[in-house]
Amino acid sequence: MAPRKLDLRTRQRLMKSRMGKAPKRQPPKVKKPVGRPPMYSKDKAARICIEIATTTRSLKDICDSNPTFPDPRTVYKWLSLNEEFRQMYQSAKQDQAQILADELIAIADTPKHGQVITAWPGQKDRAGNPKPKEIKVADMIEHRRLQIETRRWLLSKLRPREYGDKIEVTEGSDPLQELLDAWREEHAQQVKKEQSSVKPAT
Repeated sequence: MAPRKLDLRTRQRLMKSRMGKAPKRQPPKVKKPVGRPPMYSKDKAARICIEIATTTRSLKDICDSNPTFPDPRTVYKWLSLNEEFRQMYQSAKQDQAQILADELIAIADTPKHGQVITAWPGQKDRAGNPKPKEIKVADMIEHRRLQIETRRWLLSKLRPREYGDKIEVTEGSDPLQELLDAWREEHAQQVKKEQSSVKPAT
């Protein structure tokens, strides 16, 4: 007995029943605008300054860790356009500098161990094989020295009166004139001493 031929609609229904429901077409995704709005926000500005004043984190790290904060470029625009925020930011950076200063003793007193790897490119051992790398565990003194020097540099810029190397000059004083006067006085005393030590000729 010859198989019965199916019409087109019946064959389509059978195909759909075997393959399951056809996937629905998804609407095209709308790309979100890149970047964050540069509009100044007092609340966000205050929260950023609090983060700066109470931690040693950088502005980029603070902005990247909180999706509600603007990007650092926007914050720098705020600094250039808003005097109130500029003063808040400067005060927060000075508070942060004190945290950095408090860390100096801990960094200097606390050893930090790590791997020191010494390579020997092109060198061979007694058997003629490439000389293996030398790995040892030691105190990372150079790394700690870099941490201390970086913090000292920041302190000299953020709080120059307390931690800077510049000599503070009082109003009305002339350091060059004071130096010359001290030299003249010292020279006069030296000449007087030499003259008193010379015995008169008899």
